[in-house]
Amino acid sequence: MAFPMTSMKRSKSGAYKARKGIPKDVRAEYKKLHGPVWEEQFHAPAGTSLSSAKALHSEWLADIENRVAAIRASVRGEGRELTRRQAHGLAGEWYRWFVSKFEEQPGDPESWWSDRGAFVEKLQEFAPAWFMEHPERDPEWGWSKEPEARTQMPRAFKASAMSLSVPAPARRMSRMMGSTLAAC
Repeated sequence: MAFPMTSMKRSKSGAYKARKGIPKDVRAEYKKLHGPVWEEQFHAPAGTSLSSAKALHSEWLADIENRVAAIRASVRGEGRELTRRQAHGLAGEWYRWFVSKFEEQPGDPESWWSDRGAFVEKLQEFAPAWFMEHPERDPEWGWSKEPEARTQMPRAFKASAMSLSVPAPARRMSRMMGSTLAAC
């Protein structure tokens, strides 16, 4: 069943309100992820200018429609296109989550340096001969961005992470990062 476009109405108090029904095919998943099952409601307080209320309403509506589209794409087994801003936001959320896992017990700082050294040594196994002879020619390790090198890195990353003294969640993340590097 298709739902008509939402329209914003002004109440007697001067506030702006709107409602958007949640489509039947996504209600169960929408409820799990976002709360409301039947409809979402928009509210802009009294004193909000019409132009600001319209802008807020458009953002609210787009957010709900993106949620519904994401749920439908998920059901079909498809990915979702992210804008650059959304990708950065997602990376920031992941970073906060990952760092929070190690705030209480970050490990031994001395082992960080030795673990880093072991990882760099593993990566250097895949470095071109010219780099090993003259590393000053490429201080940014540009060779590591070449497709041939990137296909080798996941194996080095996995092997290095398994041998390091890092917590299990970090090792799991290294495996995930390895597969991500392979896809790049």
